[in-house]
Amino acid sequence: MQREPLAPTEILLAAVLLPLAILVPTWLATPTPEHPGGLRADQLYYAAMALRDSAPERLSHVAPWCWRILTPFQVSLWPIGSEPFPDVIQHFKRLAFASNWLSLVLLYALLRRLGAGPAARVFGVLAYAGIHWTVKFSFRAPGYVDFQMQLLIIAVLLCMVARRYWLTLPLFALAAIQKETALLLLPAVALHRWNHRSQRGVADAAWIAGVLALPLIALVAVRGAIAPVNDFSAAAAVGRVLGDQLLDAAFWPRFGIAIFSGLGLLPLLLAWSPRETAKFMRDEPHWGVVLVCGLLALVGGVDKARLFLPMTPAIVVIAVCVWRPALHDNRHSWRALAWMGLTLALNAYLGHHFEPMGEAGAALARLAPIHAQGSLAGAWLRVANVAGLWFAATAVLRPFDCAAANERG
Repeated sequence: MQREPLAPTEILLAAVLLPLAILVPTWLATPTPEHPGGLRADQLYYAAMALRDSAPERLSHVAPWCWRILTPFQVSLWPIGSEPFPDVIQHFKRLAFASNWLSLVLLYALLRRLGAGPAARVFGVLAYAGIHWTVKFSFRAPGYVDFQMQLLIIAVLLCMVARRYWLTLPLFALAAIQKETALLLLPAVALHRWNHRSQRGVADAAWIAGVLALPLIALVAVRGAIAPVNDFSAAAAVGRVLGDQLLDAAFWPRFGIAIFSGLGLLPLLLAWSPRETAKFMRDEPHWGVVLVCGLLALVGGVDKARLFLPMTPAIVVIAVCVWRPALHDNRHSWRALAWMGLTLALNAYLGHHFEPMGEAGAALARLAPIHAQGSLAGAWLRVANVAGLWFAATAVLRPFDCAAANERG
């Protein structure tokens, strides 16, 4: 697809103004909870890894966290003061800021590669950032490594659609030592390469060999070099998650809320136009593979809302492509602009951007409803009100019709 070069004003928008407009207010409005040193759960392990030899092995060598060395290694390069954990958290936060910046820029480039116009690209980036777990979470709980997992995922997807398949080899190798979840993209990239190359030969065999061998070598090297203090089995961990959750009747209402906590308003955008969504998935099956592999990530842990993260960029892509007529660049359609503004506002509301996070325990119950105790009536009412308002506004504003009429005019 031929694309005109980016104008300097759009480069300024995509690379500077849009990321700044998202990241600075989010950083300022997102305090880190008052845990000991600002740390809890997985953050404690990653921070201990960043401290290297000054942290006890009972924290720095706990599997599987101890094998995800890339992000803690980068943090360890900063000097640590006399109070190590607060310093480490601030270093994680700075790294999260830089990584999120790159993620937003690459997501804009990815949407441009797919033929989305400037308004659709901005809409997609804002929709992505409106979900709590993509940007805000990395400032609230900066000791996690998910922000760089997202950076690698978006970079791989951009290389895929740009057909720069060889660049995915080092990215997948880095993913193996950053957070292995990103390796779930490998089947989608392989399918895209298969479907977009008319002739196949030695280069394809070499690419397959490399994309399988390099991450495997990285995994073996790291796991051979770092001996964990605990016994860990991925199969046993998955079995415990499946046994504890899938067979528990109380899990499913909480999982329903977790979908909207993890994906914001994006599921409603796909549900509004099921035929267009299905057609897009038939025409571009690699995106469906990304979603299927993303679903596999849900069995990797208990907190389901956060585990939707790996598939979030793909869902943004699908939503933007399906809604492209409504996101057409036409500044004279006030109804289309009103619909975009309302959609982004409601998505950010579901992402908890308009309310204080509050105490850690209460916030955890809202953000990760799997852990919620008692009735979920309030949470379901919140989602139902948002869904009802969005469906009603979409039916009234009819942004598809607005864009079609403007294009004809």
